Amino acid sequence: MSRLGQEFSQLRAVGDTPGPSTLDYEGETVNIVNVRWWDGYLETFEATEVRAGCDLLWMRLSNGANRNIPLRGVRWWSTSIESHGTDTEKAGL
Repeated sequence: MSRLGQEFSQLRAVGDTPGPSTLDYEGETVNIVNVRWWDGYLETFEATEVRAGCDLLWMRLSNGANRNIPLRGVRWWSTSIESHGTDTEKAGL
């Protein structure tokens, strides 16, 4: 688990989280992205930006790296922040 994931787990244990599956880290809201591959493997990412097209899922990870995932190899994926939510929902308020 990454350092950010550990901090998030500690905050959830205290009950002081800004949202159900988000964390405000260094001024940016982190979106938890789950990707289930066709072979059953589940991968979880901490992303500050998420963009999805018809063939590609692009994420800017919380460490600043980019991650591109071809969707033809993915069974399903989900995010903790709704892209069409209101600003208060996105902020976890």
